[in-house]
Amino acid sequence: MKTASTYEAFIARALASREEARLSGEYFASAMVHGELDCMLAEAETESRSLQLDTHH
Repeated sequence: MKTASTYEAFIARALASREEARLSGEYFASAMVHGELDCMLAEAETESRSLQLDTHH
């Protein structure tokens, strides 16, 4: 279970990120972020499968 301090830290990071974006004017579309995360996940899964194959031979 998440603690109140974990929740508060999450909110603090989100607010700081929002403020940084506001000040810089640099925003990212959610679809772009999700696409990048999908690629990162696919690469990690491929690497994990490769490592599993290496350890079984």
